[in-house]
Amino acid sequence: MTEDGYELEGTLFLSEGDLAVVFAHMAGGDNDQRNWIPFAKEAAQRGFNALTFNFRCYGNSGCGGSDSGAILLSRDIGAAVDFLRGKGLDTFVCVGASMGGRGCVNAAFDEELDGLVIVAGTGSSHPDRQNLADFISPEMPKLFIVGENDHIADRTQVMIELYESAPEPKTLITYPSQSHGTELFGSKYGQDMKEAILGFLGEIQAANPSE
Repeated sequence: MTEDGYELEGTLFLSEGDLAVVFAHMAGGDNDQRNWIPFAKEAAQRGFNALTFNFRCYGNSGCGGSDSGAILLSRDIGAAVDFLRGKGLDTFVCVGASMGGRGCVNAAFDEELDGLVIVAGTGSSHPDRQNLADFISPEMPKLFIVGENDHIADRTQVMIELYESAPEPKTLITYPSQSHGTELFGSKYGQDMKEAILGFLGEIQAANPSE
């Protein structure tokens, strides 16, 4: 449930680990949490708790809200983090593609995240959220992934600029592909991307051992 009263649909894959991953989906068409579910299952099998969810107005999630799109994206991800916190988890990574990546960036201004993975996303459209050094935890590890010829106009350059503006620690991975966001999973680079994200999650989990 979001703080403004909308119920979101989600799917939780529990594991024995202490790290929780929120997967945020792309916009439009048939895109929703289903884009992430196969990989979320793999992540859970590798020891990471994984939550996919539908943003408001997608799938069976509630629909409405009067704030800017940037704030609503952050609010929905915040609801997902709160849900996981209610499960007793306290180490969180936001993994988002395209619109979901923008949502993860926005959420980092509101949530104390332990890691951030942006796949062909963008920065915040909110005027007060342009400086990534203003993240609640700017020192958190950040992984940026994009196709070198992403078919969304200017997206590759936007991602490179986003990476360059982010404070360390940060990593940029590019693939010689036109695929956008979670479409990369269906490309010949899909397995490499999976392993890169899983490795990144493993490093964060190792850096945040349970007490």
